[in-house]
Amino acid sequence: MTTADPSTGSYGDELIDVYDLMYAGRSDVHLLPDFCRQLDPAAARVLEYGIGTGRLALPMARSGYEVAGIDSSVAMLDVLSSRIQGLPVTGVHGDFRSTVISEQFDIVLILTNTLFMLPALDEQRRVITQAANNLTQTGKLVIETYDPQVYLERQSPFSVTVPLAPSMLLTDTVITDRRECRVTQIHAVSRPDRIDTITEESHWLTPRELDLVAESAGLQLTHRYADFDRSPVTEHSRNFVSVYTLRTERDGAP
Repeated sequence: MTTADPSTGSYGDELIDVYDLMYAGRSDVHLLPDFCRQLDPAAARVLEYGIGTGRLALPMARSGYEVAGIDSSVAMLDVLSSRIQGLPVTGVHGDFRSTVISEQFDIVLILTNTLFMLPALDEQRRVITQAANNLTQTGKLVIETYDPQVYLERQSPFSVTVPLAPSMLLTDTVITDRRECRVTQIHAVSRPDRIDTITEESHWLTPRELDLVAESAGLQLTHRYADFDRSPVTEHSRNFVSVYTLRTERDGAP
């Protein structure tokens, strides 16, 4: 069993064969370009932290955006390179906690719980601060996270099994550590000839905690939705899509 570490690329390397299958049913691929267009009709340049195989970056590029992205997995970036086919997409190999991109972008994306994959609050704060530095003066930072309450409601570990492809099953076993604000997911991919297992850990922030970290980076919350269809947050929401902009002096920035 392997434990995924996003800083070394092991997350992408271990899941490379099944990553796109795991997220095949998500609506974000179809909704994200229009969501970003409504945020800022004039936006042209996008930076994605954790670009991976281009699951989201490529649809964004097909919609007219110029997309750059950082990822620590060479295997993921190799898949991305094979799919670009002339689209305006650039992948940079590196750990986004320390790899500095000095350019500014109209929209910066930290999606699919990527922020929660970082194991410590100071690392999450560092990445949000770096993302703020990557924004133009009118830029938007979009962070997608799960609602911790989904896991806090569970009193014991649970498992879910879904088909990924013919003769391939994915079983996710989920363990919640309330004290450490941590969710451990054990992914078991079953094929006729073998079972591959990888452990993924995420460290949650509540929406209010996320807002406080963003405020410390000079950002302010402008919108929070339940999904990229801009649906409102309710007590039944399982995810949050939070949009931040840079604070100005008039807004109270130091």
